[in-house]
Amino acid sequence: PGEHTTELVETGGSFVMDGLTGELVEDTSISIIKVLDKKEEVKNEKEVYVSHVLVQWAGTEHADASIVRTEDEAYDLIKEVQKKLKDGGEFTTIAKEYSEDPSTKETGGKYDEPVVEESTYPYDFEKAALGLEPGELSDIVKTQNGYHIIKVDQIRENVKYPKYQYEVIQFSTKPDPWQETGLTGEHFVRADVMTDNLFQPYISIQFNDEGARLFEELTEKNVGKPIAIFVGGEFISAPNVNEKIAGGQARITSNFTPEEAQVYARDLNTGAIPAPIVLTGEYTIGATLGHEALTKSLTAGAIGLILIMIFMLAFYRLSGLVANAALTVYAIILIFLIKSQLPLGLALMISIGIFFYLIAKIVNNKDSGWEKSVSLFLSIIAFFFLTFLLKTGVVLTLAGVAGIILSIGMAVDANILIFERFKEELRSGKTFGAAVDAGFNRAWSAIRDSNFSTLITCAILFYLGSSIIKGFAFNLAAGVVVSMFTAITITRTLLRGFVGKRIAENIKAFGECPERKVRKIDFVGKSKLWLGISGTFVGISILSIIFFGLNLGIDFKGGTLLEFQFSEPITKEALAENLIDIENQIKSGDLEDIAEEESAVVVEEESETSEETEVATPPSESKIPEVALIAEENTPEEILDLTNIQILSSGENGFIVKTKYITSETHDQMIAKMKEVFPSFTEPRFTTIGPVLGKTMLSKAVTAIIFALMMIVIYVAIAFRKIPKEVSPWRFGVAAIAALLHDVIIVTGIFAALSHFMGVEVDTLFVTAMLTVFGYSVNDTIVIFDRLRENL
Repeated sequence: PGEHTTELVETGGSFVMDGLTGELVEDTSISIIKVLDKKEEVKNEKEVYVSHVLVQWAGTEHADASIVRTEDEAYDLIKEVQKKLKDGGEFTTIAKEYSEDPSTKETGGKYDEPVVEESTYPYDFEKAALGLEPGELSDIVKTQNGYHIIKVDQIRENVKYPKYQYEVIQFSTKPDPWQETGLTGEHFVRADVMTDNLFQPYISIQFNDEGARLFEELTEKNVGKPIAIFVGGEFISAPNVNEKIAGGQARITSNFTPEEAQVYARDLNTGAIPAPIVLTGEYTIGATLGHEALTKSLTAGAIGLILIMIFMLAFYRLSGLVANAALTVYAIILIFLIKSQLPLGLALMISIGIFFYLIAKIVNNKDSGWEKSVSLFLSIIAFFFLTFLLKTGVVLTLAGVAGIILSIGMAVDANILIFERFKEELRSGKTFGAAVDAGFNRAWSAIRDSNFSTLITCAILFYLGSSIIKGFAFNLAAGVVVSMFTAITITRTLLRGFVGKRIAENIKAFGECPERKVRKIDFVGKSKLWLGISGTFVGISILSIIFFGLNLGIDFKGGTLLEFQFSEPITKEALAENLIDIENQIKSGDLEDIAEEESAVVVEEESETSEETEVATPPSESKIPEVALIAEENTPEEILDLTNIQILSSGENGFIVKTKYITSETHDQMIAKMKEVFPSFTEPRFTTIGPVLGKTMLSKAVTAIIFALMMIVIYVAIAFRKIPKEVSPWRFGVAAIAALLHDVIIVTGIFAALSHFMGVEVDTLFVTAMLTVFGYSVNDTIVIFDRLRENL
């Protein structure tokens, strides 16, 4: 094991159909074989080596044409042979005289291959042979080949054979059926997928002027013959030439599916250069650490939900109890969505029921036709979104938990808006039932606009964001949809349940005290003070961002983070020394592998146009390509550097190590070396992000946020379009962004200061936190704008 052949091994013996000529061609190749493992295994429990005498008659399988005897005559002859053997005749001599099996006649009837269970011998022959003892003769056995008398020469029990596990680098030496034509990727312009009159897809190819001339000559010389297309050395197709083709345009027709045609066109357009799949980023969290992080997040969410319920109960009393019931229903529905993986039919039935309920509400509301159209469009999107949720469930991540917690806050905001409007209607002297209806109607516009703007933001973030931001957006959207349903449907239904009850006459039970004066804060009168305070904080934050900047984590600049846990105490210095030793061992091992040329041996065909599109025709001659052995080299980004690292303490006997980007393969080598030194060592967490992926994630995050801001401006301007023209609805959109930027700049400035003084890093979770700030800021701003809209 571990050794490989030092010379090229020629293989053959199998035949394949030549697609060009239709003839059988031997499939030959040259190979390098490396043995990985060798085991002695029992192949057969019993092997029986036999000799036999065969007598045939006309019509039996493989009978010679000279045999004309009947079956009865054959039976009489085999009986005569049997008598001679029983009388003591030598089996070998009699077999040579009487046996009509040409493969064993010269060996005295002896077979080289043993008889085993489920062998290639005829069934009756096999059963008779396996039932005999050494030296024993069988009775007359009839098979499709004729009559047999079998003698057992030897029996072997529990025969062991070596079993090899090996890998092969193989290069076909089968004659190449194609010859080069000179038409290459240099002459190629593009390929497109088109459809004919029967809507059957085909591929349209465009050549440049020189390519058009060459292609016309080729097609003229090869009418009725195939022309093969190779891209990056890979065979794509070999369409037949029906006629001479001029004009530089060609059509590849076949029974393509639309997907196959798209793949072929893509390969032609991209050159189909074989690109290695490189692992540019990896997140690994141990089960214990992942469970602990998720548990803490869910615990924080549960504590927040309980505190909110206590506040609602204390401030709104019975209305707060109704809100808590709605929040409980919200939590149950959300947990159901997270865990549910319903059959598609059932998911569709539930979604259709909710969809028609929404349609009924949209038709019966007092919105304009344009607003109803938008609501209808969003309801259709919600239908597909809800069906997907019910069918597949929701995957919980830390960012996803943040999205769910934000949706809880929005659900509470919706209830507070309803209750405040409800209290206003009670103060105005309306009955309980009328106050409920009026309160919901007046609160609906603010709830709708704040939640719709959030859903639009979620859609943009999901489309443009990285995987972590997508998790946040998806879970937030799910929570918002559920919170709207519970706030509008559950809360209203429960409140209307008090209509006509004696308790409804006691408005104090619903948090409204007529004797208590509503406290009013003159924010506008003190606007200069508040603007001064806000301006000071914004100015300090901008200076903090300019001079300190943000300490980007590995998510955005690339790098590797490893968390180590040891069973015994160890110092940072000792850990650093061991890591340097491991680095030296890995590097020295890599040098030895390269010196021996065993780490990366590949077989290549020498070709000057191996990364271009080529067109070939059937050959007049064929060549066997040369074989070159080359060694693989590491790129500078993959060189291990454990000298310049940062080591931080993390709990008892735990450390977090930050270093430059290392590949997953190098990490595996490093961990194996660590386990040799520290057998009880564990790695709860491993994160490695390549520099390219880090820049991509940062770019995606920034792009998603910018697009979200633009859509908020547009939506707010449209939602508030009915305000007086002298105010301009666009002011509302710009003001919403100004308020949003105010909140974001202050939070970012705080993080810049924390990055400078405490080394806090900005990662994707920071982006998630900023998105949470976005959500609350826009939500609160729209609520205020809704009040302004009423009074303009």
